[in-house]
Amino acid sequence: MLILLPFVLFSTCNSQYLYNQFIWEEPDNCNSSEFYNPVIQSCQQCAENLRPNTDKSTCLCPLGQYEDVTNITTPEKQCRPCGQGEAVSEDGKSCIKCFDGNGRQKAAENGKCTCDRDSIKTIRYVGNNLTLETRIECSRCPLNTKPDRDQLVCEKCVGFECYCPEVNSKCSETARPPIHAGIEVETGQTFHSGHVRRFSDAAELGCKSKNQESCQTLANLCVLQNYNRDTTTACTLYESIYRTNPSSTDIPSLFYLNSEASIELFRESAIDAHFNFVSGGRNSFLDFQLATYTFNGTFIGFRPVAEGLLQYCPFDTDRKEGAFKFGRMEKEECRINLEEVIKKFEVTYNVNIRDLLFHELYLRYTDKNGVVKIYNVPILNENIRSGGRFVNRGDARQDNRWILTRRFYIMDEQIEPDSFNVLVRVPVHISLHIHVQLSRDGRIFPPHMRIRHNQYYWTIDNKSSLNNEVIERTHDEHANFLFQTVYVIDSFVHDKTIEVIMATLSCTCVLWGAVRAYSWGRRAGKLLVDASTIIKFVLYVAENLGNIFLLIAGCTAVWLTFAYKLQKEMVYVTLTYDQEWSLVIYICCACGLKAIALVHTYMRLIFTETFFVDWERPRHSLDRSRETTMMEMTQNELLGQKTKKAPPVVIWRTYLIANEWNELQYYRKTSISLQMIALLFILEWFRFGDWAIVQPGFHRGDPVYAESRISRLAVNLTAYLMISMSQWIINVLIIEKITDPFRNFMDLCSVANISVLALSHPLRAYYIHGRSVHGLADTDMLEMNTFLQREKENLCGLRGLESNSELQTFIACLPRAFRERLDELTGALKTTTQGPQVRMVGGDKTTTKVENTAKIHSEINQFVKDFIDHADPSCDYVVTDPKLIEEILDIELNDTSKVGTLIRDPSEMSYSSCFVYGNEWSHLSFELLLFCVLDMFLLNRIISATIVYVTSLAITSIAKTFFTNNLVRSSLVDHRFLI
Repeated sequence: MLILLPFVLFSTCNSQYLYNQFIWEEPDNCNSSEFYNPVIQSCQQCAENLRPNTDKSTCLCPLGQYEDVTNITTPEKQCRPCGQGEAVSEDGKSCIKCFDGNGRQKAAENGKCTCDRDSIKTIRYVGNNLTLETRIECSRCPLNTKPDRDQLVCEKCVGFECYCPEVNSKCSETARPPIHAGIEVETGQTFHSGHVRRFSDAAELGCKSKNQESCQTLANLCVLQNYNRDTTTACTLYESIYRTNPSSTDIPSLFYLNSEASIELFRESAIDAHFNFVSGGRNSFLDFQLATYTFNGTFIGFRPVAEGLLQYCPFDTDRKEGAFKFGRMEKEECRINLEEVIKKFEVTYNVNIRDLLFHELYLRYTDKNGVVKIYNVPILNENIRSGGRFVNRGDARQDNRWILTRRFYIMDEQIEPDSFNVLVRVPVHISLHIHVQLSRDGRIFPPHMRIRHNQYYWTIDNKSSLNNEVIERTHDEHANFLFQTVYVIDSFVHDKTIEVIMATLSCTCVLWGAVRAYSWGRRAGKLLVDASTIIKFVLYVAENLGNIFLLIAGCTAVWLTFAYKLQKEMVYVTLTYDQEWSLVIYICCACGLKAIALVHTYMRLIFTETFFVDWERPRHSLDRSRETTMMEMTQNELLGQKTKKAPPVVIWRTYLIANEWNELQYYRKTSISLQMIALLFILEWFRFGDWAIVQPGFHRGDPVYAESRISRLAVNLTAYLMISMSQWIINVLIIEKITDPFRNFMDLCSVANISVLALSHPLRAYYIHGRSVHGLADTDMLEMNTFLQREKENLCGLRGLESNSELQTFIACLPRAFRERLDELTGALKTTTQGPQVRMVGGDKTTTKVENTAKIHSEINQFVKDFIDHADPSCDYVVTDPKLIEEILDIELNDTSKVGTLIRDPSEMSYSSCFVYGNEWSHLSFELLLFCVLDMFLLNRIISATIVYVTSLAITSIAKTFFTNNLVRSSLVDHRFLI
């Protein structure tokens, strides 16, 4: 026995082990003659003459036979046939008779008592205790009720299916013509929805009987058809019922009663709440709630939209939730795979995309009494067509055509029953619009949501591979998704304000342009208005308008942006993308006008005529005790008097002054390289550029949220002007107090004994009196030091033009005789008669040209000296003080056609108008506007700054070439000696 014990134990354990391991099978794997045994979790063969039941959990007797349970000695089932006209009972263990609703016996079907679809089975016992008979009778259910699944009790109809038996044709999928069940695809095709074809008529019958589920289904069918009411659709069926029962609680409301959308969207008392920017405060968060319904109208529940229910870009949860902070504008854009969008939808709602879901949007808020309320948000569905047009895709100016609805679908997938065409619709544009009331702190009008779908219509040829084909196509498709929250305010008031200001200042610009053109005409010696005067008038007006556009648009942008950030309750609202266009156009026009003004400024600077007057006298003159005037020289020549030829005056001093003057032409008050570096450092490195994010407060470090073009303009404009003004002030008030290049130039002129006459206009010039008080400058180092020491100790005269005056700078209004004589002298340079003479004498062309230029230079030099010394009676001037009205209007009111005027310049800086330095605003404003315009469209400050920097260098380089060439032409200085 001990020897056999291990074998017995092993056999027992092995038998138990075999019951724990088995081949994996499910009930669906059992064939038609097998049932599923849960003990061994596998299929087993039914005994002979037995059959498995529906769920294959056991074996049953054949149809028409019952199980005899009286014999309990045998473990096998004993089946006995029922008599003629009898059926097997529901439990399968006895036989019973079948009767219809009128008490007439009816034949059994397949061994069972069956009733019509609208009837239930009732068990009745007939007879006495000795002869008791069990029978099943069929009883019709009352109106608006239907049998349950087992046809044992009648229950209230909650769906539309119980109305089908009355009109069987209504339940047929082919009953409705396809055109009525069509969904118009944006490409022009028509998708025939199986849902609409199958359920619309039954839902209509149920809804007419006030069945809530039927009404919900009919409403959802209308939503599926994008609210199409141009033909007989589910929407027209719904509307016909709704009009007869507008107050019924069984019929969901899809449309808004107001004929015009503006009436519904601009009801001031619709939302009785004050919204604010206080973090964590009451109504500081837009608590949108999404109500979800199934296809038959079953309400699933509310979910916060902030969970990302409408946002499908792959951004983090904090950003998605932060988009609903009141006052913060959000814009999420991405290109996403269609398959990923569908998966996200299915995961979010835990459904298959073919399980149609419908939604309504609500805003939950707390009113002034502390009561929590919700408001049904109108939906502007851009897929809706009316008369063949997408009426909801127009802007706010066309809101009288908008069709506002309440219910929408986010995405769906449907299969056409006949041809197996597939329609997939996914959202690509969802935007929430919050309209703020004017002059009502924190009050808003009813918000609304815009939604647009991409529609994909695919034809599948092989039904067996339909699902795989759809998956492959969704994997290959991509869509550009956009979600945004937009805050809107009626811009009529500020638009009109801007228009009035613009109109007023534009008229002022025209008048100011006329004054400047008139002033230019006087300075140019124009007696009548000609084409050049009109062109100047247009250029001056363009420059003035550029300044006005920059001022108005810039101030508006700065005010709207920073006032919006500083407020605690909603009073000011930044402009929407469409409303911004007016300011964007103004800024772009200002940039173009300033570009024209900059070219005009450079043309004026380039054509300035500059002449360097050398006061130096020959050191060894025997026949002249003083310098002889041109008139005296002419008289001497007529009288035959001869003068001893003196050594020529050294030209190097003139070349030195000319080079210094040429260098000053490019000097600026601001540095473009320092400007761009500082700007990028502040806006990008220190993240002050984040102030452009449309949200309350001055937060930095949240670049994920949306910016507007106007907010970027405001931040860029403010930073650029602050940096440039800082440069300007530091350069003018600090650096130039230490090393002033312009006053140093004046000192150099005095030491070099050279004056400068710069004609900005034919009859107007800037004069720097550089005549040395020592009478000469061609000397050695020791004597020059002596001269400077005498000036320091006040042992000599003053440098000024007038006696006992140090003022060296003047604004010269020249007589016409001066211009005529100057043109006469320079006219010789424009003749072409020198060529033959050069060939006749065999001289070098360049040498001959320089000789002629030197001769004319000497004559002009002597002429200007005579004019300054009052030595020419036909061309004289007087010295006066500036008049206030003339300085304000920048115009000379005195007649200087015969006697010129030298106006004193106490600032000693007016001649800087001949340089870029004196026209800094023209250059600076153009660079500022160019940077702002580029950044508004490129949305990249680094690239914009680079373009501005390169453009500025290119302009400077080109202008430098023209400056130098014109200086050579007007001053008659040899270009070979200009560095």
